[in-house]
Amino acid sequence: MPSQFASPPGSETAAEMLLASEAVLANSFALTPAGSGLTPALLAAALINGIVTFSGGTTAAPTLDTAANIIAAIPNAQVGSSFDLIVQNLNSGAATFTAGPTNGVTVTGTLTLATGTSQMFKGIVTNVLAPAVTLYAVLKTAS
Repeated sequence: MPSQFASPPGSETAAEMLLASEAVLANSFALTPAGSGLTPALLAAALINGIVTFSGGTTAAPTLDTAANIIAAIPNAQVGSSFDLIVQNLNSGAATFTAGPTNGVTVTGTLTLATGTSQMFKGIVTNVLAPAVTLYAVLKTAS
């Protein structure tokens, strides 16, 4: 009996696509502040593993984890290692990223997400010895 997931060798099957989509959902992190103006931390695990959603508050000013922690969370990290991050702002107000001047993370592009928008970032390790990571804003959409 043929499998419902039968496909030519080397192509993605429906089962593989389903597993991939479930893996993305398993790596979602929801930051739900109880109030307004809170500063949730975007820790390395959330940054390198998927989708972060801000909801339940009026504003958010998320701080980014240090480059050293981000690099430590990436298996076998080296210069050029990368990760994708999607951030959704479902709060009733803006979410503005902040990175401390000494944490080794640089963000290029949009740092503020209006309510009801999403931003995709590409994170790239730029230095391992003196930990440095750059987050590039690559795509912004309405949620």
